[in-house]
Amino acid sequence: MTRLAKLTVFVACNDDFTQQPQVADAASQLLLDVLGAAGAHARSAIGVAAMPLGSPVEVEAIAQVSAGAVSREAQPQ
Repeated sequence: MTRLAKLTVFVACNDDFTQQPQVADAASQLLLDVLGAAGAHARSAIGVAAMPLGSPVEVEAIAQVSAGAVSREAQPQ
């Protein structure tokens, strides 16, 4: 992975809850701690009524990878 480009964090919550960005801060900070400068990213935090299997939070990440980082098993034959 070359760098993390964007996170989208979905937070299951009631319509009066407005702290989705604070919930998303934990995911952002973890990735910055683990990846260093490559973990700097844009982010969206979205409140939703419900998610599959009752999950409270879902994090979607978009990352840039270099061509050399792709394993031979993952390359099409």
